[in-house]
Amino acid sequence: MGLQGAGAGISAVGAYGSAKSQKSALGFQAQMADMNAQLAERRAQIALEQGAYQAQEIERQGARAKGSQRASMGAGNIALDSPTALAIVAGTDLVTAEDAQQARVNAVREAFGHRTDATNQRNEGLAARANAKGINPMGAAATSLLGSATSMASSYYGMKQEGAFSGSGAVKTGGATGAMKPSSRSGFRGGRDRPMTRLGGYGG
Repeated sequence: MGLQGAGAGISAVGAYGSAKSQKSALGFQAQMADMNAQLAERRAQIALEQGAYQAQEIERQGARAKGSQRASMGAGNIALDSPTALAIVAGTDLVTAEDAQQARVNAVREAFGHRTDATNQRNEGLAARANAKGINPMGAAATSLLGSATSMASSYYGMKQEGAFSGSGAVKTGGATGAMKPSSRSGFRGGRDRPMTRLGGYGG
């Protein structure tokens, strides 16, 4: 029973330490999830900024292309308001607008992916904090002690039923047990007084 009691204490300490470690690990996991969510949000913002910059750069390139086209048409004696010149410039504007819009769409898609990741990370952090909140190291230790106490009580009852706690050296009374009883025949026989032999030195 003593060993069981010591084992119960060790088990309780182990349960406390395990629960506390698990709680700390979940807290760390929640912090990391928050950091990852912030990084993902920052990546989303960078993606949008880069998309906007690419779109502006495409539009600048389109403007430079139109300027070169007009210069070439002027050098070639092509009227800038002629159908041919207008068609060339319109085509350049259309391609420029499409490319700029595609750059913005790509940026939005990339940002959406990063923000989805950020949302998942925040949810993971919330779940980790909820799980950590539900862990009580002292409660785990108390539960361990209660389980050990129940086991010890069951063992004690079983041992008691088997007579493990009866005094093995005790003298029992009763005819069938083989216990010693005071004899009434010492110095007597057949229930009558038997004269005791006197020692030398005494007459009679």
